Amino acid sequence: MIKRLLVLLVAALLLVPSSLAFGDVLIEPEDNFFQKHRDECQRVDRSYLINCNEGFLNMVVSPQNTSTLGQAENGATVYVEYTYAGSGGTWGLGIAYLQNGSDKSGWFLMDGLELIYDGISFIEDHEYEFYNYEGDVADLKQYDKLVLWTYPNSGQTTGYLYTSFFEDDYMDFYFTRAYLDDQGLEWGYVGYYYGRQDSWVCISDPTATDLGGGQTTTTTTDIKQPRDHKDTEISITLNTLNTDTTAVKVIVIVVIIIAGAAAYLIWRHYATKKK
Repeated sequence: MIKRLLVLLVAALLLVPSSLAFGDVLIEPEDNFFQKHRDECQRVDRSYLINCNEGFLNMVVSPQNTSTLGQAENGATVYVEYTYAGSGGTWGLGIAYLQNGSDKSGWFLMDGLELIYDGISFIEDHEYEFYNYEGDVADLKQYDKLVLWTYPNSGQTTGYLYTSFFEDDYMDFYFTRAYLDDQGLEWGYVGYYYGRQDSWVCISDPTATDLGGGQTTTTTTDIKQPRDHKDTEISITLNTLNTDTTAVKVIVIVVIIIAGAAAYLIWRHYATKKK
């Protein structure tokens, strides 16, 4: 009976898509308007500084339903997943986390949002300084893992790349471009490799975690002060990382179902023995 139970548990776990667990799948927002207008929306995945004339960013249900969900004051950061060109201008869809611990998605006009310097900005600024990497990536196998960065000298890491993956013949590892910074450090760009994408490795010092002091994150230093308004304000702290809670929720639900099934089978097994 116990063996059957273990087999059941393993089989159930296999039902959880590996791509979901490793982040290789793109999970779309659970938003009705987005689902209806998916083909008209543009993927963005970038962070912006809120600096609206009104002093806050008004988040609404959708571009067609402007009922207010909440307001985020100037100086906060908003992570924009998608944009939609509609009535009144360009709308953004972002993930917001409220002070009470809950989270919700909302739509908002992109007016007054200023792009925060990121990896895409770096590539645009240094496009003509890149070159083909001529080294041997096999030399990096001497390290257990490589530190990944948003861009050279950003001061922001995105995780690690384990060199044990290099042994897999399924996907070759290589740098699509290389860059030499002012300090003489060489960097390699990882376009995509086993869920790791749009990241940089400092080839000269691949395990260091204290490189760079960051780059200017926005062109604006004067944050506009909020105007007096009568609307009830909800202070919102917006997550700047591309963290998708939907995947976690799915995994938690599956685990709960598995645990429940296991408990029932164990109870039934011992109840039968008592009889």
